[in-house]
Amino acid sequence: MVAVCRGGPDSGPIGRLAPRARFHALTATRSAVIQMSPVHTGQCAGDPAETLRHLMQRMVLPLAPGGAAEPDWPRPAR
Repeated sequence: MVAVCRGGPDSGPIGRLAPRARFHALTATRSAVIQMSPVHTGQCAGDPAETLRHLMQRMVLPLAPGGAAEPDWPRPAR
């Protein structure tokens, strides 16, 4: 997958396509590649740090014993 994104002679037939064609192959809604959400610009409304915290708690962090996401993210640096 990374080789296809990077492109070049050693990245297979799709990796040898032009960047635009590689992008469309990787983001195709009917491709065999796992795609979790539609492609977007990466912009968010409001505070980016709050959006990241919300997404980490909802999508990444393990659930605490009570069933809620662990509330202490981001964790303090050690």
